[in-house]
Amino acid sequence: MRISTVAASADVSLAVSEAGHLYSWGFGGYGQLGHGDRNARASPREVEALRGVKLAGVAAGAHHSIA
Repeated sequence: MRISTVAASADVSLAVSEAGHLYSWGFGGYGQLGHGDRNARASPREVEALRGVKLAGVAAGAHHSIA
């Protein structure tokens, strides 16, 4: 997998693959990882709800992520 875009904050990391898949990991206590739960993730996991969506960009903040 090749990564085209990344964004990070103190708690969250996001990566978009060249195929357009969004991956997130880090602290998820506010739901900002986009996996439908509030669990922390130590390794990247695809945000399945956005599969097939063409992303223009991503950003990560302390309590939110934007795609």
